[in-house]
Amino acid sequence: MSQIPNFYIPFPRYENAVFIGDTAIETLSSMKIYAKGLIGSDIPNMHTYHPYEKHLECTACVLNDRRILTKALEKQSIDYVLLEDNGRSELNPVVLKTGLQEIGIKTLVLDVTGSPQEILQRAGELFGEQARARRAIKLFDEKYRLINDRLCTPIRKALILLSVRHPFTDELYHFALSAQSELSQFIVPLNVKNVLTDDRPSSPMQGVIDFDEISSQTLTNLNPDFIALCGDASGGMLALNQRIHREGFYCQAIRNMNIFSLPYYCDAMKCQQPWIMQKWIECLDPKN
Repeated sequence: MSQIPNFYIPFPRYENAVFIGDTAIETLSSMKIYAKGLIGSDIPNMHTYHPYEKHLECTACVLNDRRILTKALEKQSIDYVLLEDNGRSELNPVVLKTGLQEIGIKTLVLDVTGSPQEILQRAGELFGEQARARRAIKLFDEKYRLINDRLCTPIRKALILLSVRHPFTDELYHFALSAQSELSQFIVPLNVKNVLTDDRPSSPMQGVIDFDEISSQTLTNLNPDFIALCGDASGGMLALNQRIHREGFYCQAIRNMNIFSLPYYCDAMKCQQPWIMQKWIECLDPKN
């Protein structure tokens, strides 16, 4: 795939702040604006995307109990807390605003509803970084323009595995993504069909199924053209090898060695859409 011009990557901006909310964190990261501490929960293996920022806890945790957050704010003399407003009735960090202000904590709010371009523009206005936001939007649009010409790939059947490594204990958790997952919906324009169509009511996240709940016979019968390893790819390969040696799982994707390490996607990563899509295109159609 041809490369696009570098529209001047700005120096990173480091804030003595805590950012709460995955979409806000990823939007600001795309503008090279970073915090001292982060609180989020939508992106598996988040610590690998932000290795130099402190991960305090998950969004649901801080909404239930602010003690870890307030202790960190006091210990680090944090200047402010940025809260995303995602417009949802649940898991919306903006509900923390009043409580934090009552104890003297300065707060900023970033509206993360709407298109990536709209969110980037709001972020630029909030931080006084309009030029930085314009560059990020220009790069996003140009990247999408280039990959839109390469979306006509053959129909492929995919088995998508997601492995999550605990940042402290190193324990691995393995899942399969069904057609109802955000990632599966995202790659529909690439003519990728997820072979796993069922969605388990017991699943804590829509479209995310415990890999051990799916029998090897079911996977063999589904016979995917390729297997995508998302999240911790080495962990995913380990789970796949264990299944092959333990139960004899075998399919067309394994026979043809069509096993790829590919990026995960969820709506919180919308500002990274074209870059994620490019990596999928490169694996599905090497000519691009």
